[in-house]
Amino acid sequence: MTVAFEISEHRPVPEEVMASIKAHHAYIAGRPGGVRLNHNNLDVSKCRFDYMSLTQAVIPCADFTETSCGRTDFSKSDLYGSNFAWADLKGAIFTKADLRGANFSMADLTGASLLDADLRPGQIVRWAGKSDAGVTSTNLDGANMNDVDLRGADLQDANLTNVRAIGTMFTDDDMHAVNL
Repeated sequence: MTVAFEISEHRPVPEEVMASIKAHHAYIAGRPGGVRLNHNNLDVSKCRFDYMSLTQAVIPCADFTETSCGRTDFSKSDLYGSNFAWADLKGAIFTKADLRGANFSMADLTGASLLDADLRPGQIVRWAGKSDAGVTSTNLDGANMNDVDLRGADLQDANLTNVRAIGTMFTDDDMHAVNL
């Protein structure tokens, strides 16, 4: 099986996105001119975001497909309905992140922290000439979740089909109606 994060080339992060991330870092540090990263439907698929701090970012419905985000900090971020399919998320930090309706299909979450993350289903409505409304469960189908910290995570209705979770902590999780 070929996985996206084995691809050696990623597309460059768009300049306007990098400028927004730099302003976000200033916001987090409390420096003048800092602005919280707030962007709906951000497309950063196939980009490299390793070791970045995106803590407290508001980026719902972002497309992180095939993106490398090793050790990236998404703590307390709003990632509602975002797509992390085939993403390299080894060691990523999603502590207290809003991941309702997120897609992690075939993502590598080895060593990631999802401590107190919200992984409940999310209602996603798209307005582009037509309405495509419906409740979308968090999809972790086929994800590598070895050694992931899921303590206190809300996994209600999540799809955990074919997940590898050796050494994963599921303490105090809400696993009501989880699809295993």
